[in-house]
Amino acid sequence: MAQCTAQSKRTGEQCRRHAVTGYSVCQVHGAGSPHQGRPGGAPPTTGRYSLAKQKALAAKVSQYLADPAPGDLRAELALLRALLQTYLDRLDLDALLDSTPDEDDGAPTGAEALGAQIQAVYGMVDAIAKLVERIARILATTALTQAELQLIQVAFLHALPEFLPDPDQRRAFVARVFGQTRQLLGPDPQGD
Repeated sequence: MAQCTAQSKRTGEQCRRHAVTGYSVCQVHGAGSPHQGRPGGAPPTTGRYSLAKQKALAAKVSQYLADPAPGDLRAELALLRALLQTYLDRLDLDALLDSTPDEDDGAPTGAEALGAQIQAVYGMVDAIAKLVERIARILATTALTQAELQLIQVAFLHALPEFLPDPDQRRAFVARVFGQTRQLLGPDPQGD
């Protein structure tokens, strides 16, 4: 029997299967195609790795890379909360508890079905909690500490005379900058 003449795209090696009689290739590589009235042929393709899918995926990757706030997970949190609320709105606990399945069909009892629903809700709540923890960690690692802010203020005040030698200009500049900062941050809780 002859060997299949198809070659691997990845390795370039020839297929080791036997060719189907009357063909130069095996069934995996197209022998006995359905259009000739014989079963077989290459497996159906899904299009998963088609060029169009690759372009669409590349466009989505570019979109996400251009996101100005990639660590902002509030949209994902809102989606999870909305999905949980929708699930709870659709959940009919009375119907689950009142259901009495036949003993023969193996369907879950009302209590078993309720247990499965509770597990699903718990899983959603757990996913929300993990996302909230992740958001808190991101905010904690990106926020400046009070000590870092004080260090920046001291460095700023020490460098200011070099760039603004006139004391009146310095005072006006500092008053304006710290005045705008107080407006943005709101009143000082310590009353300073």
